[in-house]
Amino acid sequence: MHRTGVECYTSRMSDGRRGRSKEPKSGSPLRAGLFGLIAILYLFSVPWYRADDQPLRLLLGLPDWVAVAVLCYALVAVLNSVAWARTVIDDAAPLPDTLRDRSADGEDSTRARGVQG
Repeated sequence: MHRTGVECYTSRMSDGRRGRSKEPKSGSPLRAGLFGLIAILYLFSVPWYRADDQPLRLLLGLPDWVAVAVLCYALVAVLNSVAWARTVIDDAAPLPDTLRDRSADGEDSTRARGVQG
C-alpha cells in the first residue's frame, strides 16, 4: 500500500490467474501500432506528393499542404498521448543509474539536497 492508501500493482504481481498481470504490457501491439501510425502521419505531413504545377487550394484558410501538415501534427499529438497513457510506469521503482544526477563527490544529489525518494 502506498501512503495514499491505494493498492499498487507492479508488473510482478498477478491477479490470481496464472501468469496474468493486472497491468497492460507497455510493449502491447496496440501501442506499437499507434507509434507506427504516428510515423506514417509524419511521412504524410511532408508535401512531397504534390506536383510543382499543382494549383493552390485553400483548406481551413490555409494552403492545402499546410492544412494537411497541421492536421497530421494534431493527430500525432492525440495518438502520442493515447500511446503514453497506455504505458505502465512504476513511480515507486528506483531510477536506473544512468538517470540519477550525481554530484562531484559521487553522492546522489537528491539525497544530498534532502529529497526523499
